[in-house]
Amino acid sequence: MRKRKFFLFGLLATLPFAIASCDATNDNVLTTTNSGESTVLPTTSLTPAPVATTTVPIVSTTVSVTSTNSPTTTQTTAPVVTTTVSSTTTVQTTPEYTNEQKAVLLKADNAITWQIPNVGGWDKDYANHIKTPRGDQPYNKKSGWLTKDGGYLGTIDNDATYSHMYIIAEAYEISKDQKYKDSFDFALEFLDHLQTEKGGFTQVYPERGNYSDYVTFNDDAMANVMKMLKKMYKAEAPFKSILNDEERQTVKKMFDDGIDYILKSQIIVNGEKSGWCAQHDPETYEARHGREYERASISGSESMGVIELLLEQTENQKCIDAGMAALRWFDAHKVVDKAFDKHGKVNAETGKLEYIYTKSGSTIWYRFYDLNGVGFFSDRAIFTDESGNKVPNEAYNACDGYFYDVSQISEERRTGYSWMGTWPKNLIEKYLSK
Repeated sequence: MRKRKFFLFGLLATLPFAIASCDATNDNVLTTTNSGESTVLPTTSLTPAPVATTTVPIVSTTVSVTSTNSPTTTQTTAPVVTTTVSSTTTVQTTPEYTNEQKAVLLKADNAITWQIPNVGGWDKDYANHIKTPRGDQPYNKKSGWLTKDGGYLGTIDNDATYSHMYIIAEAYEISKDQKYKDSFDFALEFLDHLQTEKGGFTQVYPERGNYSDYVTFNDDAMANVMKMLKKMYKAEAPFKSILNDEERQTVKKMFDDGIDYILKSQIIVNGEKSGWCAQHDPETYEARHGREYERASISGSESMGVIELLLEQTENQKCIDAGMAALRWFDAHKVVDKAFDKHGKVNAETGKLEYIYTKSGSTIWYRFYDLNGVGFFSDRAIFTDESGNKVPNEAYNACDGYFYDVSQISEERRTGYSWMGTWPKNLIEKYLSK
């Protein structure tokens, strides 16, 4: 992995953040954001006449008044008296927020308490993070996943980190409070750590030592980060003012590198562009396995988030071509007049329990297609011996030891995982039916 070193926020590793800044409208007013108090430094007059400087507690913005009293024409030779008065008033006001704005600020404040020190990202459980501050809960609650040496890590799995960044950016747009900018910058540095040299985003940082270290399309993790990056460099809500021009250009480079990785990792089957796996190798772009039951494959589910992202890049013909080719591939590999029931249905004619059963007008897709384009449960890798026992044939042995009969999966995994579904349906109807 790499660190671009475009984001230099090493001082942000400890929260909360305390920043001192000078008032842009008065170089003599020093404001500390932690206390909200203002100190007026002495002014210096360049005129030979004495200057009176007074700080008065009136409710208004900074006011400087200079009055010069010159005499009218007179016949006497009395000396002319000139008086200069300088009155400077500094007022700290509390903005009035709507109830809706207050709710956003509270969510962001809660989220910041869960941001992982020395990492910058968050663990999963965004819904709880914006609802409840961490408080005195055990430190390891900040990270459910750990590195091999027991360290804490952040992730983009299950909407983590990028969802936090949205609410924190919104809070900054409302208040312009520096603590939100600091937290956001720290999170952006975390995303920079996740992005590999080739442009893909891994699931965790620091490394976890397993499939989480691969570039991750699972649960639309990378696709959702990419969509956020585009909003950021285009300065769209809620990122209108949280980044300056230079930072937006850096984010655009991150986005462009991500697109490049996606295009290069598209799986080719018999010379045709197909979809993507849930995980890919950061260096070689190859499809990689996930958990024990998530083999290196073409995913009928995870590919959809990638395809949708590509087809949104209307200014980039390479993206459009890749996305449309993938949709055509999935359209050609649909399973017509079939449905899937994870609990199974009894066939009225045979009396057998079927998980994939005939249903007129229904169309489904496999969650996994082998890298040669064959569906995971397409009944071509199992046969029975003379005793009627199911045994693997050569096709099974060539597929890394996986059976292709859904009934052989444990009940917990069969009912707790989406093995078939209609994921490509909406995109195919939207783009191929035109």
